[in-house]
Amino acid sequence: MKFIIFLITPMFLYGCSSPKVVSNNQGIITIKGPRVAWGPGHNTYTSDAQKNADEYCRKNGRDKAHFIGGEVKLFDGDYNKFTCTVKNEKIMQIPRVKKSLSDISTCIRKNIVELDDLSSDAKTIAEGIASICTPSINKFLIEFLSEKKGNSLYNKEFKINFKRQQYSKILPFVLKWRQILKQGWNKKRVPTKKDLPDSLLKI
Repeated sequence: MKFIIFLITPMFLYGCSSPKVVSNNQGIITIKGPRVAWGPGHNTYTSDAQKNADEYCRKNGRDKAHFIGGEVKLFDGDYNKFTCTVKNEKIMQIPRVKKSLSDISTCIRKNIVELDDLSSDAKTIAEGIASICTPSINKFLIEFLSEKKGNSLYNKEFKINFKRQQYSKILPFVLKWRQILKQGWNKKRVPTKKDLPDSLLKI
């Protein structure tokens, strides 16, 4: 009986302990928490582990944490691995990332004269420009995500969302272009960076 109590006691204590960071290895943080279930196929992820990871990332000047995977250790606890993503503002200070974003704006300015027939709605024109500028957009996504330090799932979702919304990111250029045309700009003349600034493109 005493042996059974001795065996159960540490299991109970592990089950009551709160999740905490136990290691940080090259940007991959490990959160140790209590066992929340038993048996094969057990999902180690918990909202408490996510909360601890987010707090740790913020304290270290990073953005939100993204779950990578988990591991169960018998009579020890659940171990969840997260990666801390880098804040967008910090990434956009990197010269090669800034240039790759600027290259998208350059592509837009070069093609807007030919692609805007001035009769189609602005959204349609923006979608057409997005299609033409796909190589520049893809290059930016590679540069940006290489510095974001997210996991593969994060990268996949970011790309999907960016591509889904890319026309809305280009739309401000089309609207500004049509505005300067009304102000007397020659419709056959390619707009300059001053006329359609890079700042119109938001991440």
